[in-house]
Amino acid sequence: MVWLTLLVFTLFLLMVFGLWISKKAAIREQQERELKAKLRKLKQLANDTEDIINVLKHYDGDPALMAIICEYFLSEHEQRAALAPHDRNITSDLERARLMCEELNAGTIEAEAPTNDRQIAELKRYAVKTYKLLRYMRHHHVISDHDMMAHTHRLRKKVLTLEVEAYLNQGEKSHKEEDHISAANYYKHAKDLLLSSDISYDGKTQEIKRISKLISGIFASEEDKKEDSEA
Repeated sequence: MVWLTLLVFTLFLLMVFGLWISKKAAIREQQERELKAKLRKLKQLANDTEDIINVLKHYDGDPALMAIICEYFLSEHEQRAALAPHDRNITSDLERARLMCEELNAGTIEAEAPTNDRQIAELKRYAVKTYKLLRYMRHHHVISDHDMMAHTHRLRKKVLTLEVEAYLNQGEKSHKEEDHISAANYYKHAKDLLLSSDISYDGKTQEIKRISKLISGIFASEEDKKEDSEA
């Protein structure tokens, strides 16, 4: 009887130990899944932020905005590295991000205006992503309300003026090619953008008047040609 009792007790202990081991393994697997999910989320956020940086570098290049977004971009990679310090791919991504931001902060960024509809659409799409990122950074106390509003307002104005500039350039090109209908349409689109926008800045009214003169000049030249042909 004593041996039977000991055997039952031993089996009971083994069963309890097995359940404990199984529970620990399940907890460890759950923790690993949660860690991988966090790392995937941070990597996606970092990739999205890098895309924003590259587009802003091409079309905007404001050093203050680039610096603040670069700082946040680095923090995303640093969080990844802190969660997985022995992952060489993650530490390599962190070093690459540091070099990228050092180069941006050290050099002068020469931004360009978009030249076609595809580039205009890209600029506007990433501007919206930038506004969302700035709100996210404000929500997590990375930047102040004042800084968020200042950067957002300046970028909204920049996007508007770049879009207007792009259409004016396309209008000028069409005008030189004597495609006056297309030129007038591009100029009208640029003017309508300014009129419909709620963004105010110095010189906006004068720019609207200047574009109106460009449109009038096209129609005036067309009338002159029509009169000459009828004479």
